[in-house]
Parts: sequence; C-alpha cells; structure tokens
Amino acid sequence: MPEEFVEQWALMEGLIETEAPTGVRDVEPEATSAADIREQEAIFAMQGRTSFAAIALDSSGDIAAYTQLVHSSVEAMVYQWGTLVRDQYRGHRLGAAVKAAAAHEFSQSGLEARAIITYNAEENEHMLAINQRLGFRPVERIEEVELNLDA
Repeated sequence: MPEEFVEQWALMEGLIETEAPTGVRDVEPEATSAADIREQEAIFAMQGRTSFAAIALDSSGDIAAYTQLVHSSVEAMVYQWGTLVRDQYRGHRLGAAVKAAAAHEFSQSGLEARAIITYNAEENEHMLAINQRLGFRPVERIEEVELNLDA
C-alpha cells in the first residue's frame, strides 16, 4: 500500500466489520493501524500471497471505497478479502468499480487462479447484486452463530 494511503486503508479495514451490512450481529469496531497493514504485507510475502487493491477517492483525497483481492500461489486461488464503500458514498457504483478494477489488475498480472472466492451477508443485498453482475455465483453457505454471554 502506498505510504500516502496506508493510514486510511487501516481505517477502512477497521470499519468494514461495523459498516458493511451484516444483519443483526452485534459487532464491535476493530482498531487497525498502519503498522498492522505493514505486518500483513510482510506475512503475505512470506506466505507467497500477492495483494491486488483498488480504491476510490473522494474530492478531498480520502478513501471513499476500497477492495482487496489476495492471490495464493500455494492454492492457485484468489480471495476477495474486503470491499467497503463508506456510507455517505453508497449508491454511486463505487463498490462495483473498485471490485472490477482489482479483478482487472489481477487479470493483467500473469498469475493463475482456479477461481475468485468471495462471501457476503445475505442482508448485504447491494453487494450481492454487484457480485452477481460481475459473474459470481453461490456455491456454498456459511453460517455464523453468536452467543451473548451477558444475557
């Protein structure tokens, strides 16, 4: 991640759990720092992974939307790690734009993959529609269960 965006990227990664639609789950915000991003990049290199990212900037130069694809050379697979459009910028097809841009960058890389894997909460209808338009199709279902220990 270019130095000029690493702090904002860290902010976006911290917000994805609370700003992306997830239904009724009770999710606490994560604190992600630039140092966390740099550590993740180092781990990717050791694991033979390559990251492809795309961002959309608002008029002030802040990140309005981001996405990340991660290629695993061991598995020959690509995983969609995160896509988030900040609430105030939704409805302008930024999610589709950044996902398409990252996929294009991957397609130009010369790396091979059997598939790109992504997942979404059923409540995230907008991202599900974007994924469908981009050619993704459902192949399995993941269930998450939450236990409230304070109840």
